[in-house]
Amino acid sequence: EDVSAYLRPEGRVGVSEAKRTVAVALPNGVEILTTSKDPQAKALRGWLKSRGYTLEQMEKAELYHLGMDVFWPYFEFEMLIYWQARSRLNTRFAFPPEDIYDEKGEVVGKTEGTKGDFFYGFDSVEPASYVIITEAIFDQNTLYEQCVASGGADLTPNQVKKLKILGPRKGIILSPDNDGPGINSILRNRQVLRGLGFPIFCSIPPKLKYEEKGEIKYTKDWNEILMKLELT
Repeated sequence: EDVSAYLRPEGRVGVSEAKRTVAVALPNGVEILTTSKDPQAKALRGWLKSRGYTLEQMEKAELYHLGMDVFWPYFEFEMLIYWQARSRLNTRFAFPPEDIYDEKGEVVGKTEGTKGDFFYGFDSVEPASYVIITEAIFDQNTLYEQCVASGGADLTPNQVKKLKILGPRKGIILSPDNDGPGINSILRNRQVLRGLGFPIFCSIPPKLKYEEKGEIKYTKDWNEILMKLELT
């Protein structure tokens, strides 16, 4: 059964007051990736497995697809507040449109926020513990436990507010990509986070050598380490 309607804000949120909050809806026509019978869904499941996902993780993350696009929903307190899509055919990304339409096609509101306002994986983090912050969703899934993806190297003011809500009293672990922008972001983010009063650590993915099509390369993020060195 397609339960995508349940996962839209009007179906997912049970409190009547919360139902009046305009969040964001998934595009019409999306299907749950793990149960879709579409041949394209099978190809996408294979692609995600090659990037380290298990079927159980796909199901828990409530991933969707539309054609050859995979949709990652962002949840906060069980409300769908944002989504990100990526095409398997190229590196094209997609995000919610600025305008929100009702069933009649009339504009009823604006999308509240952009990717930089949220953390992917927010609802999966146990509060009052610790939190690991990576840049990309694939890295978040690779580390998995107590991990969120920021969508970029530098944290935004709204993301800092989200960290206050989580209250990671055991520490915030900055773990961006091992490249120039990622390493430089640690210094900037540390400065931004100092006022929260939580311990701040960093864990940079090591540059490990691997060979691909006869060329020597080096890993720069956690998902690359899983993908390129898992069998070596």
